[in-house]
Amino acid sequence: MFLCLIAVVYASSHSEAPGTAKAPQADVTDFYMFRSYETGREDNIIFVMNANPFQNPYGGPNYFSLSDDHFYEIYVDNNGDGEEDITFQFYYGNTMGGEFGDVPFINDEDDCVLNQNPRLRSLNPKPLTIQKHKGITVNAGGQQTAVPLKFVGPVTAGDSSNLNWNEWYYINYITGDRTYGRRRNITENGTNNYQFIKPFDNAGDKSFPDYPDYARQYIYDIDIPDCNRPGRVFVGQRKESFSVNLGGIFDLVNFVPVEGFIANDDRNNAVRDKNIDSFVLEVPIECLLDNSDVIGAWTGVRQLHHGGDAHIPGKQVSRLGNPLVNEVVIGLPDKGKFNLGEPFQDVQFGNYVLYPSMPELLNALFKDTVNSALSANFPTIAPTKFPRNDLAVAFLTGIPGLNEHPNRGNGLYEYLRLNTTIEPLSKGSQQPLGVLANDAAGYPNGRRPGDDVIDIALRCLMGVLCTLDNPDVFGCTSADANTGGLPFSDGAPIDDSYFDDTFPFLLDPIPGYLASQTIVPGP
Repeated sequence: MFLCLIAVVYASSHSEAPGTAKAPQADVTDFYMFRSYETGREDNIIFVMNANPFQNPYGGPNYFSLSDDHFYEIYVDNNGDGEEDITFQFYYGNTMGGEFGDVPFINDEDDCVLNQNPRLRSLNPKPLTIQKHKGITVNAGGQQTAVPLKFVGPVTAGDSSNLNWNEWYYINYITGDRTYGRRRNITENGTNNYQFIKPFDNAGDKSFPDYPDYARQYIYDIDIPDCNRPGRVFVGQRKESFSVNLGGIFDLVNFVPVEGFIANDDRNNAVRDKNIDSFVLEVPIECLLDNSDVIGAWTGVRQLHHGGDAHIPGKQVSRLGNPLVNEVVIGLPDKGKFNLGEPFQDVQFGNYVLYPSMPELLNALFKDTVNSALSANFPTIAPTKFPRNDLAVAFLTGIPGLNEHPNRGNGLYEYLRLNTTIEPLSKGSQQPLGVLANDAAGYPNGRRPGDDVIDIALRCLMGVLCTLDNPDVFGCTSADANTGGLPFSDGAPIDDSYFDDTFPFLLDPIPGYLASQTIVPGP
């Protein structure tokens, strides 16, 4: 029934302006939170945070490392006050291959210029050195010369010695305030190991003869502080999980966004041939709860600074809860402010929800076309009841009886909400329209990879909640939404068949090259 609600947001955050477009490694593009539908693992919650968008599979020679200058963070609010109670904080590192030994120290910190400023460097003429891997070399005319590539031969699950670029990450578990709260390491199950390996990107079938097998070895069982059962984690490249008619949408919606006017076809998905970096985390349900079965969650990226051996969080540069908020809901003057903020501050953005611009833009573009198709004469195809309390319920408060936190009070918070008591549906049973299709385990009760959030959001923006004729909850009726019952769509399909039914759910990345796909024959 109420089930489209949080959809007021439209889609996902693929390189929103202005800030993260200049720093794609720090750009969180999608966030998912759902009860696991893997057989035997249903008593766990899955978080998926995608970052570093628009990766072409053939992205050599550098490919797509994460940033070692940022924290990637997942926040959980379990008491309904719009502030984080639990933070899962990821940070990344890398090193070259080859021999271990003394190498010159070069500091790449913007705020520490000892070795970059010639005058300061003259005060310390002896270059500092540190112990690091020097890189793989080859014998060229009797001289050992470092190679320019990040791998020099095939890499398999049993042998990664040909890798010249090794990547890893750490995870902090923080309770309370994300900066000043109690901070502890998440470790590999049954060990003291807190360094986890990130597999290299899928360069092609000669470099990685069995990439799925290679990547799977880096799925870790983990021990989470305060948790009596282990979780799991995987961080690495995956096939882009989003589906969106991106070019058409941002070309002033250069198609009629209604089923029948646009075909539902994979070719409409502009990111179907891209890869993404994914942080996939599995956490037992009981380890996330406080005084309710409802949790809220969102993601953020903050700058990472070094103070000696300490890692110090700085400015927040990216934020994402519901999809595509900063792209199509928040007005251009406030996009940066939204990226800097946290949910408990979201009352300042309320008018963007109560008086949304997107329905008015769609009305200006398509009113005549829709009227002609319906043999109607609507003065507007946009909802007419303001303020849009239907969207406020969906977007900022949660849905009464579904995923509104009982202790929310008057708070207005933009993040994903999940009622953890609702049983998951297995792959093949999930409805891509989620709650709109009476599938209460789907969006906006959390978000699964196969939920078609674009179509859900379009329908919500155009007033489908008003057609439920429940003004006590939504503040509007069918009379306030002339086209609220139309099947609005961007024509880019997605459902649970596009994903696996086992952890980490998102598919293996598209390879940079497959010999079997060579299209230029020899002589």
